[in-house]
Amino acid sequence: MLGACFLFWCLGCNPPSDSIRLTAAQDVYRKGLGTNRLFQADLGIVSAGWMRQEGIEDALYITIYPVHIELGPLTISGGGAASSAPMPHRGTQFNWAARARFNFTPYLSLDYVHFSNSGAGKPNPSLDMVGISVRVLR
Repeated sequence: MLGACFLFWCLGCNPPSDSIRLTAAQDVYRKGLGTNRLFQADLGIVSAGWMRQEGIEDALYITIYPVHIELGPLTISGGGAASSAPMPHRGTQFNWAARARFNFTPYLSLDYVHFSNSGAGKPNPSLDMVGISVRVLR
């Protein structure tokens, strides 16, 4: 993982901004389990938030995105998450995380957030969420 981070930064990608962003998102593919919503704060490569999970225990979580690639207004990040309760339903407390962020302006973006335990079994619990992110402090 460190080698991948070193490679991307050596290729000229800038590290994530040190500004604080707030994100609100909702799942787009429910799989019949109810609606999930997340509210999170981002600072650099770290995100911390609350996942509202309908029908099961809500979760507090922290995500670290060490892999970070910028392609114009699109930013793609990947890493891992740890949570206080399994997420999603039938998932685990430790998940892989991915995020794609399309910046409309320096202050407003559209976010896609994905959590998955990357299990090889069927089914593989995952969450796919779309939401809005707003930069509040620099």
